[in-house]
Amino acid sequence: MKNKNIEAIYPLSAPQQGMLFETLYGLESGMHVEQFTCTLRGNLNILAFKQGWERIVERHSVLRTGFVWKEQQQPLQVVLRRVEVPFEQQDWRGYQLLEQQEQLAAYLSSDRTRNFNLSQPPLMRLALFHLALDTYQFVWTHHHILMDGWCGPLVIKEFLSFYQAFSKNRALQLEPVCSYSKYIAWLKKQDLSQIETFWRTRLQGFVKPTPLGKINHQAELPTPCLEAELPTPREEAEPPIPTPRLEAEPPTPNSQAEPGNEKERYGEESTFLPAQVTADLKSLAKANRLTLNTIVQGIWALLLSHYSGEKDVVFGITVSGRPPDLPGIESMVGLFINTLPLRVKIDTQTNLLSWLQDIQTDNFALRQYEHSHGGQIHEWSGLPGFLPLFESILVFENYPVDLAILQAEDFSINISNSRSIGAQTKYALTLLVTADSTLQLKFVYDRRRFESADIKLILEHFLVLLNTINSTYFRP
Repeated sequence: MKNKNIEAIYPLSAPQQGMLFETLYGLESGMHVEQFTCTLRGNLNILAFKQGWERIVERHSVLRTGFVWKEQQQPLQVVLRRVEVPFEQQDWRGYQLLEQQEQLAAYLSSDRTRNFNLSQPPLMRLALFHLALDTYQFVWTHHHILMDGWCGPLVIKEFLSFYQAFSKNRALQLEPVCSYSKYIAWLKKQDLSQIETFWRTRLQGFVKPTPLGKINHQAELPTPCLEAELPTPREEAEPPIPTPRLEAEPPTPNSQAEPGNEKERYGEESTFLPAQVTADLKSLAKANRLTLNTIVQGIWALLLSHYSGEKDVVFGITVSGRPPDLPGIESMVGLFINTLPLRVKIDTQTNLLSWLQDIQTDNFALRQYEHSHGGQIHEWSGLPGFLPLFESILVFENYPVDLAILQAEDFSINISNSRSIGAQTKYALTLLVTADSTLQLKFVYDRRRFESADIKLILEHFLVLLNTINSTYFRP
């Protein structure tokens, strides 16, 4: 990095530090790489498309940021004044539809494992594939250390506005945005002793991580005031008990997947709740002053208790991490999301809705500590350093999306088939929940710890509890 091109230098946030070292540790795994892809139809102006993204990178300093750690007392992030974003174009019009789909799948897979050099910004790249006369496939790849999922819709919205302006030769002046450095400065002002007191109190007496143990079909479901037993998937015969293989020690750094098979280390299984049941659950939550996120957290706590036999469980939850008292935080682009422990105690004598309200109260209490450093929390918990505080995390995705510009009469392109491919994490089990018209559940799991059948059964149990709670408590 040339000194003349350096705009700013400042420390990393706690989540950034974690991602930096996890990325350096698992260099070939594609860990913390995010991808967004969509189909574009219409008279696409390629020059305006490139100019729109150039303006986005100029506007948000975090997209011009790299990281240095060698020969440093602490890692630092370095913002450059100017960077050139890699923009790849390929013509796939000679391929049949099935071949194009195969090409895209192959590209996404290989692109995910192409390492970013964290010290060489920008840590993002763009690709545009020409599929037909007026059809393109777009792929945007970036490292999660730059920004979280909340930022994605903000960036896309601004990009579309710039694209529209450039393609119509119009001037566009958006409201100024604050640099991520403002958030780093805010972090330095926080009272560490108050944060330590909160977490020591919250985790007092928790002495071991909640095991992801064998799935026991015969144990009574620990649902407060619900006389129910978790059914087996097949009534005609008892299926074999899935074993997440936790009788053995979790894999050590030297027992990773063989070279060349790293991309297959993580598997995915997903399902969804029908639209009507989802709508009923939302109504149930609203009527009882709960969030849908709280209900999902409660169900995951019940299942962890059911599988592990523990009445006191801890799992990770993702929080927005955006301090409401920081001006301009709503439009700031950067990494704010954090993963924190949620401790839940199971009491089968407690009314279910009251118990869920207690979980929500705990979530509210946690809000002013969303910026806490995960490593410090682990130290304050009293658990030995070699034991994880939790092995599963729950990510409830509820990001603001405002793409009203797509409805403009003179907007020349249509966007469809958009999807985000989230980053892989270090955790054995990640539950991603998206609440749109349907409640979508997706597990990302470490194949060294789980079989596909394990995860399918967990998903089935999850749906059983969702439906049971809805049918028991929902009143139209």
